[in-house]
Amino acid sequence: MGWDVVIEPVDVGDPGHLDRTLAHLAVRTASGRAAMGERHQPYTVAELRVDARPTTQHRCEHLVAVEHDAGQVVGAAELYFPLLDNTDHAFGQVDVLPQARRRGVGSTLVEHLIERTRAEGRRAVTIESVAATEQISEQRQDAGTAFAVRHGFSLALANHRSDLDLPHGAADLDEVLATVEAEVAMARPDRGYDVITCHGAVPPQWLDQRAVLAGRMTTDAPLGDLGIEPEAWDAARIRERDQMAADQGRHLIETVAVERATGHLAAATTLAFHPDHGEIAAQWDTLVLREHRGHRLGMWVKAANLRALLAAFPQVRRVKTYNAVENSPMLRVNRAMGFRPVGVLTEWQKRW
Repeated sequence: MGWDVVIEPVDVGDPGHLDRTLAHLAVRTASGRAAMGERHQPYTVAELRVDARPTTQHRCEHLVAVEHDAGQVVGAAELYFPLLDNTDHAFGQVDVLPQARRRGVGSTLVEHLIERTRAEGRRAVTIESVAATEQISEQRQDAGTAFAVRHGFSLALANHRSDLDLPHGAADLDEVLATVEAEVAMARPDRGYDVITCHGAVPPQWLDQRAVLAGRMTTDAPLGDLGIEPEAWDAARIRERDQMAADQGRHLIETVAVERATGHLAAATTLAFHPDHGEIAAQWDTLVLREHRGHRLGMWVKAANLRALLAAFPQVRRVKTYNAVENSPMLRVNRAMGFRPVGVLTEWQKRW
């Protein structure tokens, strides 16, 4: 039997909406843990508030589904509207308390996201589903897949969630990095490149070149059938990214490979750690410019960055990363570093 729910907006930046903000996060956390167990990384209030803050890059809306009779928040959703690129798209997320599922809550929320996207004059909306590896088999669909298909969404991009578990922290690094560091040593990229690590914001002298690498993520990395246009990055956009991370309480560690002959950036990789996330860190983008591939730069910067992360935050015991299933080169690097598949994040898109 369906539930009668009311969709209400939440201004997560308004202290007067703190109860609704906490309820929104509670639903999101319960939903994530139902999918990924203790591997789920919950958001904090500070992260949510900064992420929801209007920027030059996007604006967003947060919603809750409130059960009409009891007044309980049983569902939560977010909808992001890009402002610089892909302005005909919107990107959303829907979460429902596990005990409130199959009662129409998720359907009500996703139909609201579709209506809002249409009202903004946009022509596509993308949502995500997450499932642990053991929840997926050839014999049955996971719940997120069944939900997306039922509402007319098509699979646009599937991503492996892979984790590197470090039960002893930095003491594990020599063993987990032995394969990739041996391969790097054989390739001798140090004959033409230098590796440099920075903590926090990208140094001013690298901003323009770092923006080139960020833009290449939407041209060089596999994007499946998402149908999104290349993103235009510049120094201001990199600065905004770094400031948002700092305001959220995230610590960024970034390692770059610099071509010695030109002084230009050839590769970059970024890790993010938030002290309130306990022992888990997140791998963000890794990219080697096409014209510099074949020198094991990706392996080199990722290994150096992982060592820098553990040196700065020895409490880290797990690093998570997402890679498109067709991104064989990066998956090979991650497997060599000891990352193992633990789940699948699927991006679903509906167009009109």
